[in-house]
Order: sequence, then structure tokens, then C-alpha cells
Amino acid sequence: MQRFAILIAFILSTSFHTLAQHNWANTQSPPQNWSTVENEFVQVIYPTGFKDNAIYMANLMEHYSKYVGLSYGLQKPKQVSLIYRPQMGDPNGFVTLAPRRTEWFDSTNFFAHVSTVEWHENLSIHEYRHIIQQDIFNKKTVKAFDVLMGDSGQAILSYVARKPWYMEGDAVYAETKYTQSGRGRSSRFMARLKAILLKGETPTYDQFVNGTYNDQLVSWYIYGYVLISHGYKKYGDNFWDVVMDNVTARPYPNGIVGAIENASGVDFYDFYYEAFEELRKKWKKDSFPELKTTEFKIKTNQFKNGDDLYYLEYDLNNFYRLIRESHGEKEVLTDIPYSEDLTRLDYSKTHAIQSHFLPHWRYGFKSYSDLSLIDLKDGSKKYITSGQRLYNPHFNKAGDKITAINFDSKNKWLVQEIDLAGNMLRHIKNEKYKFLEAVAINSNEVIALVTVDTGGKGIVKANFETQQVTPLIPISFNNLYWLQSDFKNNILFEGQYNGAVEVFKFNFDTNSLAKCTTSKIAAYAPTMTNGEILFSEQTINGKRISKVTTDNCQSIPISYLTDPNKYYSKDSPSDRLNNFERVDFKDRKEVATKNYEQYKEKDYSGFDWRAFTPHSWSFFVGQGYGLSLWADNYLRDFGWNVNLGYEAAENTPYSSLQIDFKRYWPIFSLLADLREREVSRLGTDNDDYGWDENAVGAQVQLPFVSRHNLYNLNITLGYSAEYVQTKDYNSNDIDISGEADLIRQTTSLNIELYKDFTARSIISPWSFSLLGMYQDASTDDTTGLVGDYRWFGDITLTTPGLFRNNGFKFSVTGEEYGNGTSYRFQPTSQEIMGYVFSRGYDYFASKRYIKTSSNYLFPLFYPDYNIAALIYFKRIYMNLFYDNTKVYPISADNGFHISSYGAELVFNTSIFRAIPVDFGYRFVRTHETEESINEVFLGIGLTF
Repeated sequence: MQRFAILIAFILSTSFHTLAQHNWANTQSPPQNWSTVENEFVQVIYPTGFKDNAIYMANLMEHYSKYVGLSYGLQKPKQVSLIYRPQMGDPNGFVTLAPRRTEWFDSTNFFAHVSTVEWHENLSIHEYRHIIQQDIFNKKTVKAFDVLMGDSGQAILSYVARKPWYMEGDAVYAETKYTQSGRGRSSRFMARLKAILLKGETPTYDQFVNGTYNDQLVSWYIYGYVLISHGYKKYGDNFWDVVMDNVTARPYPNGIVGAIENASGVDFYDFYYEAFEELRKKWKKDSFPELKTTEFKIKTNQFKNGDDLYYLEYDLNNFYRLIRESHGEKEVLTDIPYSEDLTRLDYSKTHAIQSHFLPHWRYGFKSYSDLSLIDLKDGSKKYITSGQRLYNPHFNKAGDKITAINFDSKNKWLVQEIDLAGNMLRHIKNEKYKFLEAVAINSNEVIALVTVDTGGKGIVKANFETQQVTPLIPISFNNLYWLQSDFKNNILFEGQYNGAVEVFKFNFDTNSLAKCTTSKIAAYAPTMTNGEILFSEQTINGKRISKVTTDNCQSIPISYLTDPNKYYSKDSPSDRLNNFERVDFKDRKEVATKNYEQYKEKDYSGFDWRAFTPHSWSFFVGQGYGLSLWADNYLRDFGWNVNLGYEAAENTPYSSLQIDFKRYWPIFSLLADLREREVSRLGTDNDDYGWDENAVGAQVQLPFVSRHNLYNLNITLGYSAEYVQTKDYNSNDIDISGEADLIRQTTSLNIELYKDFTARSIISPWSFSLLGMYQDASTDDTTGLVGDYRWFGDITLTTPGLFRNNGFKFSVTGEEYGNGTSYRFQPTSQEIMGYVFSRGYDYFASKRYIKTSSNYLFPLFYPDYNIAALIYFKRIYMNLFYDNTKVYPISADNGFHISSYGAELVFNTSIFRAIPVDFGYRFVRTHETEESINEVFLGIGLTF
């Protein structure tokens, strides 16, 4: 039941996003005043001072309410709450339950991943589609679970019966169908999928859904878009409405597969492979017959300086690594955090510069994008800014200044000049344009990529001194990106053209444009040195560095980049999979202020009906059963949980209440707990002893979060104090006299320092964790329980192993009780797959123990093998271990050792294409008792 409770918690924390999963730790905004406005379709909750933004978002939601539900027969969606988070450094948005809401981060298209639709407009379609999906799912059998379990009922069935590929693919379909752009019209969106299909066989459905360690596949946004589009094109506009109607009636695990078969009349796998085979046939002319299939590898973001070639290299066994290649010799300078979708590296002769997303130390809904300077001599790194939101940095010609885009504290997008110490120098601000990227062409001027309030991208020249901005390439919905200057009169950049991503050269003195590549899939990250253009070319095996000379560039009219009839292909699925007509938002300019005077701004405290109404309930309580109620306000800075149940560890009833105030630092909680306790006296086997225990108190937590390059640090210091009343004692079911009032205190410290995982890591290559806890129960009463204390601690260290993807894991765990013999603290949680003592030995009551454990983990196979839809084997690895525990029994003065060694064969699997489960076979040889033990273990592979 504990595992099931963990699964519920995991499912309730899932949501559907514009870009990626959001970290739910400490998910509050910094303390501030909040306001709200609303219309029939949305209640916008926002920090006071952002009324104009809120009205704009409300009007967007009202506009798209007429369209996003049509394919599901929904004419008027019910109102939803929208939480506006303007203090984030990373772009995202999501829809979730517990409670039902959508949350939007403020940003713009400074990157190329979500095409050229205006940022908030894209959210108003993509996230609105998720809301529709959520609402049409809550009917029939799902509605019964909603009544039975609240939001948790919906979430569980959605998690097992539907799939994220449906949710995200359908949302991408909507954002493409109802706009002039959208990801489905961007030729870079499906570039990697095109490479995979041209490589050979279509990945299996299980590989896409569950993942694989054998290749880098595409996200569920991409393959989901293909499957959604195939369903609509072949079976009609109501196909997915019929599928979802079927799923809601029979929401069994993996139910969407059967629902597709029922709606289409064909076997699901015929449906699945046909969708991708159609793409392969249309893309076949762009194959790479000269290339042999190799393991996936990326080389990108290159720069040539004399004989030295710098570039980033990535594969499944490594992080992105900065490489210097000279005279055939290759040197790894450093590992860096890098996202090809969101970040880039720029070079001078001595340094490289990049932006890096960083968290706020306390509040999950405040984050940054700071600049990291890398020394090209030795690979050393240092942050030169702190607490900023800076993007797309570029060096000037001398390499002593940096030009970056600054999303400032007023949420304006500026061109910012910065020195190498991180000092902010000059900036360029413009009311018409939002700057997305800028490169210096001389000491006062930049060439900048810009967008406007109605979306799209264009290129301008801007001046630091005069603040004058001169248009060069008009605004269009072409997905332009990645400016690079030759510091003379030319810039290079990426643009979409005829179903591919190509490199273009623009001479801003003569206003002449040239196309420099003719790629089969995509050409990225161009740089220019001595008449030679280097770029990263998408191939079937990843990306390689290719080159052309500037003589290869062919002049074309600027209109070929700005006229959609020119830059979109005629028939390539790369940007015309559905051949949608482009939808013109005719009153787009008026949407920002429409009905402005009719919106009545109100204060929002967070303590409305939502804060006091349970959003979820279940009948699994901790490690037992009963009734559990959860409630949170929309801001998630106030919540409460009530449990009425039966505790499995001690086989007794209990009830509890916890009220959390999470707006400030520290996090403060009120606690109440009533339970019957039943324990075995320390040092005896069959002497049951029980009492009634009532406790009230308070808890304080001090969380701290930090990230530095690839390393993460999480610290939580906690303290709780409770007044505990004990009474109604019994021994072996016989009432006895006595009572005692105690003060129970718990102090805990949890530290986690770890390096990011590579794609194939079993454990973090470098990590250190410490969990320390001290509990004390003291009393002056002499007629009842005697007070006691307990220490518990665990220290774990991981390091790289002898070969790649191998790892050592060392841990020391210990516990010590005081001299009391009657009061027992609640049992310390045990690892799902572990032993308290050395493996092979059962736990027994003791005064003190210290356990050391040494493990060596290494991969064996990546089978990608499935048994129907029941189980998918993703990885098999081995763990060799040696445990030693020194135990001090209560009734003895001296301790004794119990030790064991052996091996574990572990299977990483997915059950029902939804639940990650680790199970395996363990062989244990106990040293002292000389026993050989064979056992099977099981655990849910969910990590938090």
C-alpha cells in the first residue's frame, strides 16, 4: 500500500506542458500581492501590477474558446483558473489537476523550438487544448472515479489509460491548425524524426512510449503529432472524439490502444506503422545512402580559430562536452549543461559564453538565466552574472564585451551590453520590438532578431547611442534563429526553406540575401571563418560538422524568407503534414485591450473556496488504509491534509491533520495526530504494549535549492515540536494504570548534492547525500511511559566506476535509542528494495546498529523487449554488494557483526506502458550463519 500511495503522489504531480516537465519542489512564487480578473472562460490570478497582461491573456482565452474544443463537440468550455507566473527564467506552461488549473510562465520566442506564434497566443491554444482534453475525459467511468477519489481518480485513469503522446500531439495539432504557424509548420520540429525514419526501421511503439537506451528518439510531442494527424486525416474530424469517448467508458491500462482499434476498425499496430511509413515514403528522396548506421552522436555549435576547432559533442554515455580538436588531436575541455532547443554557445579567441537556467534558492516559481564564462585554455567555468534573465549571448569582435538579450525586472526584452566581469553596460530598448538575439557589428551597432506583439520574427539593425532601430528583413512567420556575425558586413542565420532548415547569409550594407546550404534535413549553428561556413548537419546518426564556402551561397530575394508561399514547401510533411490553411487572427491587434473597462480587478488572498475544499481523496493512507483528503489553493502556498485510517506498521487506527503555510521561508505547518499505539517492548519478542496517543504541535522546514553547472544541491532543515498525551495503557490486551504527557521533538537535516545523470546512467556519477534525524520524547511524569530519544543517520556516496556507465555506491546507516524501554517512536521508513540490516538478515529490535554497504553497479543489456502490453524490459544491470552491520542488542553490553555479500540482477521495466518498476533476483551469502539465500525483490521505480 505504501507503493500505491507513492504512485498516487507521483501521478498527482504530473501535468501537461508546452515544453517539458516542471520541477514541483517548493512550487510557490515569492511573497507578493495577488489580484484577479475574469470572464466567462477564465479566471486569471496574477501578481498585482500585471493587469494589462492578465486582460490580454483573458481575451486570448475567450477568442480561442470558440475553436479549441470543436473537434470534440465542445462549443463552450467551462471556466478555468489561470495562474500567471511572470518571474520565471525558463519558458513553459502547463495544465494540471489538484486543483484544476493552468499556469503560464512569461516569456517570448527567444529560441526556435515552439515556432513563431506569439508566446502567450501559443499558450492560449496549446494549454487550452489540454484543458479541453481534461474536461472531455471526465465522464462515464472516469466520472465515477472522480466522484470516488476526486482529482486523484481522474489523474490515475488518465495516467494509465491515456498517454502523454495523445495529449501533447493533439495540442501541437491544435496550435498548428488554428494559427499561421505552430510547431507543425516548422521544419525543425520533425527533423530528428525524419532522420530516424530514414535510418531504417520505425521504432516500436514501446520504444517511443517507454523510452530506450539504444538511441535518442523524439519526444511525445513529435511522434504524438504524427499519430494524431494520421487519425484525423484518415478517419475524419471526429476520430479522436470517438477514441476518447471509448477510453472514458473503458479506462483500463493502455486503454487508448483498444479505443483506437474500436474507432478505426484496424489493428492498432497497423494504424501505428502506417502513420510513420507514409512519412518515410515522402522523405525517402532525402536519404543518406553513403552513410553507414552508427551509434547516435551529436557534433554541434562549432567554432574555428586558426588550427583549433572547438565544438560540442554529445552521446548517450556522456554529457555535452566542449571539445578542442587540433592537428588531429582531440581534447575534452569540460562538461557543460546544454540544451539544443533553448541555449547556445558563442566564442571569442580565449573564451566561450553560454546562458544557464538556474533556480531560485527557495521559490520554485522564480528562476534565472545567468551567463557562464568558459576559459578555452583549461575549460574552467565561472558565472559572471547572478539573478538575471539573459539569453543568446554573443562576444564582440575584440572579445571583451558580450551582447545578450535581457528579460529585465519589468518584463521588457532589451539588448544588453555586458563586460566580462558581468557588469551591465548599455542597453537598447524599443516599444515596438521585443529583442530575441543580437550580434555586434561594430562598437555601437547590432544586428538583432526581433518579434512583435502579433508574433513572427524579423531582423533589424539597432544602435546603442541613438536607440534607433532600422528594419532589414520584415516580420514573417519564418522560424529564423541563430545569428552569427563576420564583424564586417555579413551575418549568418538559420531559416526554414522548402521543408528544411537552411543557412542564409545577409549583407546588411547591400541588403542582399543568399542561401548557402541545400540540406536534406537541416543545417544548424552556422559560423564563418576565412570564406568558409561551418554548420552542424542533421544526419541519420545524429549531427555532424559540415562546411561550404561562401562561393556556394546563391542570391535569392528577401521575399523568399518572408512570403509563406515561398518558404513553406509544396508537399513535404516536414512543414505540411496536414496541409492546413493558414488562419489569420483578424482582430489580433485589438485583443490586448478588448473590453478593458469591463474587467473588474479584485484582490486575491489565496484563501478562497478552493483553499478549503478538498480536490482529492483516497482510501489509502500512508502504509495502511482509510480516508485521506487533500486541499490546496490555486497558488499552492496553502494546503491541508486529513487522514482517518488504519496504520499497517503497528496494526492500529489513527487520524491526523496537517495544515501547511508555504508562502514564506520557512515553511510552517500545524500538526494534530490521534492514534492507538501498539509496540513490542524493546528487548522482548512477545510482550505487546499499547496506549492511546494524542499529539498537537508545529513543524518548521527551511528548504534551500541550488544548481552550479551540472551539480545540484538540495538542503532541508526541519524541526517539529509536539505536545503528546498518552493514556489508557494496556499490556497484552489487559488494561493497566498510568498516564504521561510528553514533549516530542524531531530535528532533521537532509542534504543531497549530485551531478546530473547522463542518458545511460544507472546512478549519479558523483553524489553525496546525508539524512540525519534526532528525536526526543521527554516527560516528568512517573506513572506512565518513560521518555526516550533516538538518533538516525544515513550517508551515501556515489562515484564513477571502472568503465563507462558503471558506478560505486557506498553508504553508512545507523540508529541509536536511549535507555528508555517503553516509549517507541514511529518506525523509520525503509527503502522499498532494501534491508535495514545487512542483506539476508531480518530486522530485530536493538539499542544501536551501524551498517556499511558497498555496491558496484554496471549495465548488462538494453533489450527493448516487450511481452504484449504487459511489460517492457528497458535495461538489465548487475549490482555486486558487500554489507556489514554491527548490532548492539538491548540486553547486551557488547555488539556483534552480521555481514553478507552477493549479487543482484536488476530489470528496469515498464508495466502496462505506464508504471516504471524495478525487479530482480538477489543472491545473498551470509558470512556469520553461512547461508545461501535466493530471493526476488520488487520496487516501483519512481524517484522524487
